[in-house]
Parts: sequence; C-alpha cells; structure tokens
Amino acid sequence: MIDDEDAPSGDDFNQPLRQLAQEAQRHPHESVPRQLALNKLVNEILKSDRLGHPQRGLWSPSVYEYLYNKALQKTLLEVCRKKLITTIPNIQ
Repeated sequence: MIDDEDAPSGDDFNQPLRQLAQEAQRHPHESVPRQLALNKLVNEILKSDRLGHPQRGLWSPSVYEYLYNKALQKTLLEVCRKKLITTIPNIQ
C-alpha cells in the first residue's frame, strides 16, 4: 500500500490516466488499439491503490466484497464506454 506522503498528487496521478483515455478515444470503437488502451487504463486504475472502500463496516465481509466488486465492475464498464474524458478528471 502507498503511504499518503508517497502517493502522487491528484494531478500527477490523473495525468497518465487522462493520457490513456485520450489514446483510447483516438481509435475507432471496438478496434484492437482502443481495446489495448482501455485495458492499460483499467489496469492502471486497479493497481493505483487509490480506489475507496466506503461503508466497509455496514455489511459482513462476504456481502461487502460482493457489493464492492459489482460496483467496481459497473464503474469500469462506464469508463470503457463513452464516458472516458468526463470520468478520468474526477478520480481522486
């Protein structure tokens, strides 16, 4: 896990994600280059260790994990659809 003082600032963190999103948008929908760029984008988001885990204590661990994974899947699907540029700048 990254300590807060070692974590990149918001803009330093978001800039590579924006670049990957813009790279994906330069390619036709469903093209291999777009899919590769989206794959890189999703991987960077997942390995960033900056995804929140809100309300963890409200449910049992198994229920929380299920709900979190469903929400994460829905979010990543939205990122991979046409909401690339409007989504990336808001990642905190």
